[in-house]
Amino acid sequence: MTDKAAPPSAPLARIGVLGGGAWGTALAQVAALAGREVALWALEPEVAQSIQREHANPFYLSGVPLSPKIQASADMGVLARCDAILAAAPAQHLRGVVVSVLAIVGLIALVVFVVCLVLMIRDREIW
Repeated sequence: MTDKAAPPSAPLARIGVLGGGAWGTALAQVAALAGREVALWALEPEVAQSIQREHANPFYLSGVPLSPKIQASADMGVLARCDAILAAAPAQHLRGVVVSVLAIVGLIALVVFVVCLVLMIRDREIW
């Protein structure tokens, strides 16, 4: 697949992704292939560096080449100019991470929560 070019004035031309795991990286790749500029924040600096320099995430999504349109950083400031943010952090950390990023970037029009939740059930209790 090739990257499409979104017109600079297109709505949601710059997408932010909050989370550099498999889910966040995959969403960043889909947005880049759709022609969007993508800024990805990863908690782990080594994940951000690998995505930025090698266009790959061998830690969470090995074997998948990533678009050079994805700008990755361990600094949340990378999300400051985004039109929308896809929040793909683990569910147990999502609230704290979103509060942190909104303190940095301010209120934006759209934050989409794309959570994958795994619950452990034992003896009829969820924990």
